[in-house]
Amino acid sequence: MRKDRRPYRPAWKFLLLAFVLAWTAGAAAYAGGSWYGDPPPFSGEKRAFTWRWKPTRIPPYAFQRIGSDAPVSLSDFDGRVILLNVWATWCPPCVAEMPALDKLQQLRGGKDFAVLALSVDSEGPAVVTAFLSKHGLKNLAPYIGRGRETFDHFRMSELPTTFLLGRDGSVWGAMAGPAEWDSPEALALIDYAIGLEPSP
Repeated sequence: MRKDRRPYRPAWKFLLLAFVLAWTAGAAAYAGGSWYGDPPPFSGEKRAFTWRWKPTRIPPYAFQRIGSDAPVSLSDFDGRVILLNVWATWCPPCVAEMPALDKLQQLRGGKDFAVLALSVDSEGPAVVTAFLSKHGLKNLAPYIGRGRETFDHFRMSELPTTFLLGRDGSVWGAMAGPAEWDSPEALALIDYAIGLEPSP
């Protein structure tokens, strides 16, 4: 008696189909503001930079560019990748990493990227401008928030904390603690982030 035979389907065809489906899903996620691939690793003094594979949003929050009366919000920076660093002049780890952030702004700042150093000093703008002047930090624009309110708004547990924001303002990743932001590893991270989305 002859047995029915099912058509032979090589295993590689199923593997190829699975790969195509996975790639298509990844491309769709990328088009929606996510990404694929392996981001370059970067670690600070205490912790590694952590990517948020599902980008999150920071609620609207107004702060001040020192020297201007007009309020500023994160949405004003849409269109650029932003490294948002929340710091204070009285925080030794913050002070230690500020020159590296200033250098990063010098090296990569422009139409595609900016470092946004947001102070939480409660003593006011004069303290921040005096600090930047004393340490010769000429590339960082001076911004200041509303003290502890800023700290709570970003749901931070320590200073400094740094957020990497996409061009639409979504949070792509974060790291608590100081880091060498002008190191080759940091520049690789920033260049990777800049390349995730085309310039508008």
